Amino acid sequence: MATFNGSAEGLFNPNDVYAVPITDTTPDSESVFFATNDHYFRNFKPGRFAEMGLRLPTSSVLYHSVETGFQRVIKNMVGANGIAGSRMLNTGSKQDNKLYIASIFAGQIHIYNFPASPKAVKSKEGFKFLHKVQTDFVMDNLAIDADENWLYMAGHGQPYFLFQHFEEPEKVSSPSVSYRLSLKDLNGKFYGSHGEIGEVRIQKVLLDKMVRHP
Repeated sequence: MATFNGSAEGLFNPNDVYAVPITDTTPDSESVFFATNDHYFRNFKPGRFAEMGLRLPTSSVLYHSVETGFQRVIKNMVGANGIAGSRMLNTGSKQDNKLYIASIFAGQIHIYNFPASPKAVKSKEGFKFLHKVQTDFVMDNLAIDADENWLYMAGHGQPYFLFQHFEEPEKVSSPSVSYRLSLKDLNGKFYGSHGEIGEVRIQKVLLDKMVRHP
């Protein structure tokens, strides 16, 4: 058990964490993880509402290891929220280390490669944006299945009722939606050695019955 304070580096509103699996290049003592910073404003409610309503690019993602401390690796995101990752432990190749971040107010999943070595995370080739996948809902709660074939995400089917739902959850419902993104399409010709990309498969798994509120 350990406690980490990244407020001095701008981690004001940590939302979700992806703990990087241990390898020979990232031993347990490194405490390697990524954390999403979902808002710039912490207690100023008008500012937080503006961030959501105007889709302001005020959120970020920070990386931590014992060797590097906290480092901001992604900035200017619109609602960085849920985060997940995958690593091929038997290779250590940066092409196998992928990070998935929900930009919830933009309705997007952002995908990155990250390096195996902590000291390489700030290098020019160490941390690389790959692709973004557009969805049609406000999603969160990213999770990868055990076989690493699909990235699952869940969110709100009617986001314009969210604030009412937060105030009166017993009276105002918020229908849920679940999608999954094929991770098999993130290899081969889609993310090849020369940087080529293509379309990826995204499927709707679950849709609550939509409701109408007065």
